[in-house]
Parts: sequence; C-alpha cells; structure tokens
Amino acid sequence: MAKFGVKEVMDVTFYDTATGKPVLFCDTLKMTNLENTAEETSARGGKGNAKLLSWDFNREATMAIQDALLPPRSFELLSGNKVTKGTAKIHMRQSTVWENGVNKGQLFPLTASATGEIQLAFTPNETASNILVYLAEDDGGTPLTGATLNNTTLTVTSAANKKVVVYYTYNVDSAETYLITSDAFPSTYKIVGDTVIRNAETGKDEAFQIVINKAKVKPGFSLQFQADGDPSVFDMNIEILRESDNTKMITMIQY
Repeated sequence: MAKFGVKEVMDVTFYDTATGKPVLFCDTLKMTNLENTAEETSARGGKGNAKLLSWDFNREATMAIQDALLPPRSFELLSGNKVTKGTAKIHMRQSTVWENGVNKGQLFPLTASATGEIQLAFTPNETASNILVYLAEDDGGTPLTGATLNNTTLTVTSAANKKVVVYYTYNVDSAETYLITSDAFPSTYKIVGDTVIRNAETGKDEAFQIVINKAKVKPGFSLQFQADGDPSVFDMNIEILRESDNTKMITMIQY
C-alpha cells in the first residue's frame, strides 16, 4: 500500500441506471472533484462544559465536474430534454447586404433601390404586411408601410434609395434545437471515472477508477456568453446517494 499523489483529471462515463448502457462519455473535463462532508454532535458536561463524546452523522458526498466543451449529450443530461434535429425558425435582423447566403458586412449597408426594392437574405415566413421595415436612422421607431413581397424581393416605395433595417423570420432545415423546459430535470446515473495516480515510491502512474452507482445530477447550470476573459466552461454538480441495498456511496480502485 504505497503512498500516492492525486492530480490528473478523470475521464467520466455516465450509465443509465435502468439499462446499464452508457449514455455519455466525457474526455474534455477540466475538473472532477469529489467532496465528503458529515455533521457532528457532542455530549458536553462537567466544569467548562467540555466535549465528552462525539457522534458523526449525515454523511454527504458530492462531485463537481467541469467540462471545457458542451457536447449535445451533456446538454441533454443537464436539461432533461432531448436535442432535436430538423426545421427551426430563425429571427433575422437584416441591416447589410447578403450574397448567396453570406453576409457582406457593415461596409455594405442594406439599401433600397431607386424603386424601393430591398433584397432579403432569405425567404421570409411572414407576409409583406407583417415584415417590419425601418429607416436605418430610425431603427425600432416608426415602421414603413405599403410593402409588397415577391419571393425574397421586398418593395417599399417610401424607402427608395435609403438605408433600411428589416426584421423577419425564416426557416432552416438542418438545425439542432436545445430546449430548457419547466417540467424536465436531470435523472440519476451510475458514474465511472478513470484516471491515474502517481506512486510516491516508484514515481510511476498507476490506473485508478472511481465507481458511483447512484448519482443525482443537479438541475442548475449556466452558459456564459461574454466578450472578455476565458471561454465559458460547463459545470455539472452531482449529489452522491447511498446504494439501494447497502451503505456504499463511492468505490475507489487502484489497479
């Protein structure tokens, strides 16, 4: 039983507790931390009311997993919802010229022709009267009226030779849709973590596995979209439960 050091992150596999089949494999993790806590109560008495006996109770174990990336299956596990593939409605604010599905950028502001024709990037879902058209200097102000639509060509005579901003929706066929709903939550899984620990006597790395047969994934998670700092990471907070037919919570194996 040599002393060993612990440092390397684990690769973690989640298994369905009903079928025993793997549902998620994580090999891009930044952190896989285990924490154990317990409460204590004591009998006190005598002069100074010193502690005479102590009892431990309410053992709890948690696992914190942090992933550098967010695979679709991780999102499904965290949200309790399946990722769906198919048609999705996209909201469009078009203020620039698009050519063959490519945005030409801010150097090419969307401008109506001399007869008021505006070329939309995509075929809109809305009828002409439900497409919102604003002069660029009055974006979100009073929309222009009297529009007609022919495929992707929107005509607004009052916009002739003027820069405009157009709001509409369109459909894409090959989208992945990620849902967060009010009635779906993460489930309970079996977790197996694989890593290496370093033998203090030989300096060699040795295989090490952690098995948690009953782990409840907590529903809270965050997505951070920000311009500065490091890229967003994705946290899973896991509550480790006692196994149904014994007192085991975590099994650690050096081999």
